[in-house]
Amino acid sequence: MKDTGTYDRKLAALTAVAVLAAVLRFFRLGHQSFWLDEILTIGSYSSLEGGISYGVKLLWDVHGPLYSLAMHFWSMASSSEAWLRAPGATAGVVTVILMYFWLRRESGESTALAGALLMAVNPFNIYYSQELRFYSFLTMFIVLSLLAFSRFDENPSFRTGLLLGLVLGLACLSHFMAVFLCAGLALYMAVTGRLRGDYLRYGALAAFVTLVIVSPWIYRELFFIGRIRAVEASSRPIVYRMEGSGPSVLMAYPYGLFAFAMGFSYGPDLRELHEVASVPSLLGRHGLQIAIAALLFGAAAVAGLGRLFRERRAALYICVLSATIGLVTAAAILKIKVLNVRYLMCAFPLLIAIIAHGIPRARTAGVAAASALCALMLFSVMHYHFEPKYARDDIRGAVEIISDADIPGDVIFAPGMEPVVRYYYRGSRPVESIYAAHLDRDGIGVKLRRMTEGRRRVWLIGCRAWDTDAEGHIADYLETGMSRSAEYSLPGVSLVLYEVLPVPIDTP
Repeated sequence: MKDTGTYDRKLAALTAVAVLAAVLRFFRLGHQSFWLDEILTIGSYSSLEGGISYGVKLLWDVHGPLYSLAMHFWSMASSSEAWLRAPGATAGVVTVILMYFWLRRESGESTALAGALLMAVNPFNIYYSQELRFYSFLTMFIVLSLLAFSRFDENPSFRTGLLLGLVLGLACLSHFMAVFLCAGLALYMAVTGRLRGDYLRYGALAAFVTLVIVSPWIYRELFFIGRIRAVEASSRPIVYRMEGSGPSVLMAYPYGLFAFAMGFSYGPDLRELHEVASVPSLLGRHGLQIAIAALLFGAAAVAGLGRLFRERRAALYICVLSATIGLVTAAAILKIKVLNVRYLMCAFPLLIAIIAHGIPRARTAGVAAASALCALMLFSVMHYHFEPKYARDDIRGAVEIISDADIPGDVIFAPGMEPVVRYYYRGSRPVESIYAAHLDRDGIGVKLRRMTEGRRRVWLIGCRAWDTDAEGHIADYLETGMSRSAEYSLPGVSLVLYEVLPVPIDTP
């Protein structure tokens, strides 16, 4: 017979953690503007765009067709930022609950509650839970897959194999990066001698079910990969470089671990990371903050790994982490993709689980350690919500300023950000875009001369200049024949109004 009092306390604790997770994910959900990738996501599930039916779009969605399908129907009710981001926020809350049930099977009640709490306040997960992208769905299905695999590993059978295949298939449809998790689980079965008997029989069933679920997209995924242009890593931001020598190589994965723990709102912000000149200069500005996070989370991670090795349960973690890191590294070496912390998403829940294992089981020490980790993460969450430099690019705010002040004859320049401006802008002024990274100075001049011919005022929306116009050629051209009459600074966005200089009148 169950101890009713103990059961009630466990349920109350999990409920409190789930409520905390919900508050942090739904708080100010629509406050920040959509940014470019979110607008691209809207395009992926819109019924009609350029004459392409949604059914065709779904079959050619090689990123997150499951998320696209959910959003196709969800978006019929409203197009507000909060409404469209709500499914991701909900998935973030569900991830916290699933984290608890997975770790309870693996390591017991105290570790499960610690893992759920760490996930609830984790700024990395909160960031993606508040984004109109598929990453929150991916994280949810990764943890659900780990829970299903735990059941399969404990009792390989037709039922557990079928369930595992179904969940892994849904994980792959939430984002095809989940194949890294599939590779990690297969590696674990191989190195632990499980590729025999019921493990092999029903593991093959799981693989077959997963393959059937994703089969309509396999050809399209291969087609997509074949069309990817090689990326020159040395031209990308230092924290994402995977080739070359020196500190940039050493920086890539430590930054990934830092982001998993602290998100993008503690220490250097994302824009600073794209523009940083060297690792020493970055550490000079943020060394203390990075050191504090590294000390707290590093100590917990080392302790967690130590516990897992002592209890002979580290193999699953090592295999999934190795497969994820190895495949992402291979993609970078082959110049398919430059490393971005998002591509390591399959490793994220396992890192949180490792840290949870590192929290002392003694009540006083455990509460102190968990409190310190949560306090630091909540400090980052506060920055994410209230510190403008950590906010997403505020194209919406720029468009509101233009809408209140534009006049007939104006033209809006939005290098690289035209889709976002067109989404928000309801006026009649033309919106132009030019991607300066593909043109030399003369080529830019020719295009700009055509776009500005007959215009007396130009609104220039500057955003992500490191990618769209790193040399500043667009502004240089406009300033040769125009003057700045108004300037505005918003999170991640500079807005400048240029007016034609008056022609001087000669007097006798």
